Order: sequence, then C-alpha cells, then structure tokens
Amino acid sequence: MTPAQRTRARRRLEAILAWQAGDITLGSALEASGLSRTRFYTISAEFRESRTLASLGAFAGSPASRQRLDPEAINALQAVVADVVAMNDGASVSELVRLLVDAADIDEQKLPGSTRLRSIVETELRRKQATGQAGHAVKLGLSAINLPRADGRPHILFTLIDEGTQLILGAWTGGTTNEIEGYRQAARNAIERIEGMLSELKWADRLTRIDIEVGDDRERSAAFRSRLIEADLGAGINIAPTRYGRYFRKLVGPRIGRIEITPGRTEKGQASPDNGDMTPWTDDAARTALTIAVEQHNTDILGRLGQYSGRSVMPDGLAKALRVLAT
Repeated sequence: MTPAQRTRARRRLEAILAWQAGDITLGSALEASGLSRTRFYTISAEFRESRTLASLGAFAGSPASRQRLDPEAINALQAVVADVVAMNDGASVSELVRLLVDAADIDEQKLPGSTRLRSIVETELRRKQATGQAGHAVKLGLSAINLPRADGRPHILFTLIDEGTQLILGAWTGGTTNEIEGYRQAARNAIERIEGMLSELKWADRLTRIDIEVGDDRERSAAFRSRLIEADLGAGINIAPTRYGRYFRKLVGPRIGRIEITPGRTEKGQASPDNGDMTPWTDDAARTALTIAVEQHNTDILGRLGQYSGRSVMPDGLAKALRVLAT
C-alpha cells in the first residue's frame, strides 16, 4: 500500500466508523471521507460486512484481502443470483449459496467468504419479495437491540416496515415493550419520513393488512388491537404470537448500521452490545444512531426499486392507521 493509499484508507475508515457510531452527521462523514453519498453508502456497507481494508476501496487493502473481494468474482455472482433464486423457489439460503457458486463457475480462490455469499443471496431474496409499491401491507415490530441503557437493559426498537418494498416507514427506540407508546412514536416518525425522504414513493391502491408484534401485557395488547379495529381501516388486523423481531429480520435483516436486533433479550436480560461494551447509550444517542441506520437502509432500497407505477398518495387506510397510531 502506498502512503497515499494508506492516508485515503485511514480517512475513509475514520469517517465510516464515526458515522456508524452516530458521532458525526452524514454530511460531515462525506466531507471527511471525500466520497459521494452513493459511494460512501456502498463502501460503508461493504466495510460493515467484511471489516477488511479492501472494502474501503481505491486499492486500500493488501493483495490477499483484495483477492477475497475480487470485483470480477462479485460481478459474476451478482449476474446469476437472480436466476438461481428464481429457479429454486423454497430452497434454503445455504442451498442457494451452493447453487450460486456452481452457477457462477468462479475460481475457488477468488470466491468471497460465506458471509458475503449469504448476503448476496439474502439481498436477492428480499428484492424478489418486493412489489415496488408501498402501502399494501405493513408490519409493526418490536425487539431489543444491542445498545445498552444505564440500567444494563437494552433499548427497545419499534418499527413500521412496508412489506412490499422493505422500506422502514417509521422507527423509534424506548425503554419498555409498551407497544402503545412505542408505535405511537414510530407512527409519528413515519408521518415525518413519508412527507420528507419518502415523498416520491408510489403507493398501492389500498392497505389490505397490518401485522403487529406486541409486548407481554395481554390486556394492553387486546386494547391496542381493539382500537385499530374500531378505526375501521378497511384492512385485516393481525396480532402475531409473541416472537419479537421476526418481521424486522425477515424484511430488513438482523442489522442495519449500528443497530442489531437481539430478540431474546426483549423481555428480560442484559443488553448484548458489540464487543461486550456496556457503556450506556442515552435515548438521544440511540435514536440518532437509529435515524442514521434507517436513512442508509432506505436509501439503499430506493436505489434498488428504480422506476415503477402506482398512486402518488398513500392509501386512505394507511393514512388513517398512522393518524390513529400517532395519537
């Protein structure tokens, strides 16, 4: 690595780590790294997954690390993954990875690691599930995450995820599993985001279903569901059996940016932070990290969706649901 490459790699690494930790804004990270927004998101995602110098771009890694992420190998895998997934509906991720490697016919020494291969397959599976139109079905989910609070317990994540696009419409972190307050704040966040970053979305004609994960207080959960039913949204309302984080994991993945879900710790137990670091995160710090992660995730999704048809306004049922949830 030349001195110039070393300096460039260090500058990018420092900016990415600070941004992922929520210590600086995206604008500051772009300025510090010298990258465009799209390139920064791409490199940040690569580094988060592989943690190698090669992922920082510009030939920043050693010859060995470059070989593990050979661009031609990645391109060959990306070129066939859609066909592999389409022709093997119902196959497990592990089986799809094996079929992908066979189809790409790449020199074994140039193949990326298993984590990268699984990521390529899982990304294509989520893309295949996307309809391109938002608002047909919405998943409300909650789960503990990896950020500890002052008492050692984890922050609790509440999300409103659009099933058709996998966009995170709204998100919020709190200190308890109280779904009424959690989804109230997430709905308010969704209203703001739809009016801002997601204002150009194309929408389905109507909302048909809302699936909801709730906390362990059955009486409160029943009252929450009754309130939505009474609102006459014109959509099915389904309260899911307690299985925290399943909607998030299915539609988004286990982690976005600094935020990783830890469903098994939602009701009890200490937080499970990265590297065992139990330094408390304040509510403001956790929500800032969440905002950064959601914006990055949604930007990636919007880039994949491209152009598609649909209504320019959200379905009446969804608009009404957000108003009910937000009050």
